[in-house]
Amino acid sequence: MDVASLASAVTVLVLAVTLARAWKVFDLLIRVFERQARARDEDR
Repeated sequence: MDVASLASAVTVLVLAVTLARAWKVFDLLIRVFERQARARDEDR
């Protein structure tokens, strides 16, 4: 395995981890937002 393919594999791995973390954060934000909207609806 040469250095170029190793570097590209590491890059892909880092990108995948970053995307997974970003998706978790995004999902969490959506849940919080929905909870706030629901609480606002119940207040009315």
